[in-house]
Amino acid sequence: MKESTYYVVKIDIGSKQKYIFRSNVLKEIIGASKIIKYVSEELGIDILKNMDLSYEEFNIKNFNKKNIGHKLFAAGGNSMYIFSDEDQAIEFNKRFSKYVIEKFDGLELLIVMKKFDLCHEKIINLYDEIENELTKKKGKRQNQFKRIGYGLTELCKSTRKPAIKVKRYESEEVYISKEANDKLKFYAAVYNDCKLDYYIINSDSDKKNFIKEHNLKDMSKFPDEIEDISWNKDKKGGYIGVTCIDGNGMGKKIQSFNGSFKYLDRNNYFEENMRYIEEFNKLTKDISNRYINAFEEMVNELKDNYKYYSEKIGGPEKETIPLRPIILAGDDITFISNGKLSIDITKNFIKKISNEEILFKGDGSKEKLTVGAGVAIVKEKHPFFRAVKIAEELEENSKRKLKKIKEKVEKYDASIIDWQIERGNIMGELSEIRKEKSIESNRDEILVGRPYIIDGTNINNIKMENQSTQEDIKKFIENIVNYNFDHFENILKMIWYRSGKSNIKGAFRAMNSSEEEFKLFALKYNLNKILNVNNKEKSNVYMNKQLIYDAVDVMDLYTYVKGEN
Repeated sequence: MKESTYYVVKIDIGSKQKYIFRSNVLKEIIGASKIIKYVSEELGIDILKNMDLSYEEFNIKNFNKKNIGHKLFAAGGNSMYIFSDEDQAIEFNKRFSKYVIEKFDGLELLIVMKKFDLCHEKIINLYDEIENELTKKKGKRQNQFKRIGYGLTELCKSTRKPAIKVKRYESEEVYISKEANDKLKFYAAVYNDCKLDYYIINSDSDKKNFIKEHNLKDMSKFPDEIEDISWNKDKKGGYIGVTCIDGNGMGKKIQSFNGSFKYLDRNNYFEENMRYIEEFNKLTKDISNRYINAFEEMVNELKDNYKYYSEKIGGPEKETIPLRPIILAGDDITFISNGKLSIDITKNFIKKISNEEILFKGDGSKEKLTVGAGVAIVKEKHPFFRAVKIAEELEENSKRKLKKIKEKVEKYDASIIDWQIERGNIMGELSEIRKEKSIESNRDEILVGRPYIIDGTNINNIKMENQSTQEDIKKFIENIVNYNFDHFENILKMIWYRSGKSNIKGAFRAMNSSEEEFKLFALKYNLNKILNVNNKEKSNVYMNKQLIYDAVDVMDLYTYVKGEN
């Protein structure tokens, strides 16, 4: 008789971005990112080994073994483990929590344990139930009083926590907090092969190899200093780009996958649950591999075209890739790159991932892996946490645009990119920043045209119920879908080829003044032929004005990886 009752433990980490980007020291950022990856994906397996429990994936072949402590699901940087014994699940919880508290100060750990009957309950409901429990836990968190010092202690520059004197490896003594020191120590354990006590397994032969970066094949050329990304030769303050990317509608796509398992035979729950576990793990691995492969292709493109873009923006003679991946967890991606390359690098990744199709539904139809992306271009000394906050807002702005289109055309899909250049300090919400970029004579007309669509569905190829409905919808979204990245690029290239920078920057004064001045400007620089972005006899003046504004705004900070400009 097979075992029926199991205990599932879900590991989650709160405030990830805050933990990673609290510091402006790139090695601390990388170390924090690696800590989260290790805790989310690998630490649980080490603890299972230490408890002499099974640690392979849970499936039909090993469900009834003794000492079960399998990994159940692993997706997007989160892991769930399943146990046949409640005491083992509790012990796992204790060991996991103790290890994180001792080794990684400042990391916010959340753990939920839930009882599950494999033969009488639907596994597809388990994830939602656990997520609800996690939401409740997060909601119960209170702002606890924390003594950060007695007025006499040094404070860490990165974390503003009490600092201790630490002897850095082959360096001088410095004052940093335990949290900052933990991040730097883990960075050293990963990349410098330092002999640090991060092993919890009994056998030396089972000790982990920490030198493993997000499953990417070659990390040797990625820098670990901001100056090696910004390529700031003259020390006047170079630019970096912080890119945040997230898959569009992934929740709904997973729901469509779950729909294939919605109607289960009550007499056959066990077999169907086991089939779901196997198929879900295959799906999440497939998605993760597609993102990793697209990222690797984008990195290889950077390597192959180094001489082109490095000559344009003053890169060092010694080849060094001006990019550092920070988070690669399924469809959740964050990386830092050279500010002059960041938009084109992000666009190249988007085009690669948008070519990928995944089978989510049981009817055999495939769906594209589209994304929403945000790029915050800031001075290299700008606080990382603020830059990431803006990049996340830009990512959400991209997703809102797609949602607006899908309200009218449900089958429409596209990847969308938004960016913001901050030549000073980022102040306020993105919406407020954008309102400042308005036409003086009409504050309701925002000059910024972003976000832009990349590889969107051709609206003419979408079948609708009747012709009149199709015509109405086409008119409604005509302007929206014509905010296309290709149209923006055409105008950007035209500005590069037609005019000198000193003259073209007069566009800002003309556009912020009045429509008449803008028309004179367009006539002077012969813009009207190219600005017909709708392929109609009469161009949309307001849209064209936005496209030009975005192009002029970014032209000093846009370089093609392949050296087109």
